[in-house]
Amino acid sequence: MKIKTYIDYITFSPEIRTSATGLADALDCVKSHDEVTRWLTQSHFCPNDLWSEVEDKVDLKKGKLVLDDTVVPKPHSSLENSDLVQYYHQSEGFVKGINVVQMLWVDGEKVIPIDFRIVEKDSGISKNDIAQEMLKTAYQRGFRGIHVLFDSWYGANETLRLIVKLGFNYTTRFKKNRRGIVNGINVKIATIVSQSAKIVTIPGVGDVKVFVTDPDIILATSLLKSTRKQTLQRYRVRWRIEEFFRAAKQVYRLGGCQARNSNAWQTHIYASILAYARNALAGVNHYQIKRLAQQQMLGGYLAA
Repeated sequence: MKIKTYIDYITFSPEIRTSATGLADALDCVKSHDEVTRWLTQSHFCPNDLWSEVEDKVDLKKGKLVLDDTVVPKPHSSLENSDLVQYYHQSEGFVKGINVVQMLWVDGEKVIPIDFRIVEKDSGISKNDIAQEMLKTAYQRGFRGIHVLFDSWYGANETLRLIVKLGFNYTTRFKKNRRGIVNGINVKIATIVSQSAKIVTIPGVGDVKVFVTDPDIILATSLLKSTRKQTLQRYRVRWRIEEFFRAAKQVYRLGGCQARNSNAWQTHIYASILAYARNALAGVNHYQIKRLAQQQMLGGYLAA
């Protein structure tokens, strides 16, 4: 079975959740659900496979890199029998699922997934460790002088230092308890910044420019000459990754796999991200795809 077959199915099937049986019933080219199950469990795709699909369409010196993660809920999965499923703390409380860290390249209306990692349980590797690995990979792939956007979760000192070392810049959000040095005094940044910008020294990192956009949001950028308007406009681009995750889940069934096997889930997640990438490169509206699926128009539409 080819990956395009699976991508067509998860994109166009009107079923709420995908299944090997559903795919075998939907497409004549698939002989049985066992063929689908074998393909999911025995295929091996990696982030480099995604990059090979998109690299020719990405400008290494333009645009922005956006980092964030999402949890694919798996409320009924066994923690004991999965290398991927664990509990994560989110705004709504603890959620059991699979954590996917994603990097996008964004340039205007172009939103292209270029890298991803699936957090493995008990690996001892944090999301900041993964972010640093992805940033190093971006540099190795040839990105130069590019701007990186992320929320406060990825604002560890080690990550900020690495971004500067690689010759990149960043705009991020700081937590209210983040500390910095102003006039030789180490204080909580939230107590000294106001609507006007402040240059603050972050111990172990260096100088950053900080802004308060409302009482609970502190933005920080490594571009010390950036204005408030420029910083806000730049950080708003980070929202594109939230839109990506919504489309990946609603249109490309990121959380729709019913397999129990960890490798099957890794294959499914890769296929969902690749489906988004191929349609983004083809200039296809993702929610137009959703409407076609609701009309039960299956197959043959993806540019692949």
